[in-house]
Amino acid sequence: MKLFLFIITFGLLVQSAAAAGLAVEPSRLQFDLRLKEAAVKTITLENISPRVVLYQLYFDELEDILAVDQESLRLGPYERAVVRISAKPDRSGILITNLSIVGQELDRRQFNMAFGAKVPITLEVSQTAAGYLSFPLKLATIIILSLTAVILLIRIIKRRQRHLWWDSTLNLLHHRPWWKRILD
Repeated sequence: MKLFLFIITFGLLVQSAAAAGLAVEPSRLQFDLRLKEAAVKTITLENISPRVVLYQLYFDELEDILAVDQESLRLGPYERAVVRISAKPDRSGILITNLSIVGQELDRRQFNMAFGAKVPITLEVSQTAAGYLSFPLKLATIIILSLTAVILLIRIIKRRQRHLWWDSTLNLLHHRPWWKRILD
């Protein structure tokens, strides 16, 4: 029972997917992008079998958005390869597909069964294609409006200084300042 719990615990801690003759790390890919923005992530494939294996990589859907730099690769026994996956979405929303990795041993003298793994890929694409322009545009608008308000306020104050409407009221209520009264 303890061995069973140890195997389950260890399996949950490791973030990789494995199939017969194939180990993939990470076990899933998550892209957080803006519309028309490109991003690249990498996955590591490892041949965990003692034979030479040919791997085919393809996407189940979204081939127009996703690209893989090596569609097929050959790995020797216990060899690793890093594969780059690039994404450039043309529509917004949450897009989900799988990267299918199918492997087959090159030794044709015996019965060969193909094996593979599917790596889930999630793309969260936000709508703001003009996100780079929206913040500077908002900032410029705020600065222009603030400058306009300051200029209008200065013009109003200058105009009022010529015609002080409160001058007659203050002259009626004017007293000597307290500091002059103290000195007398």
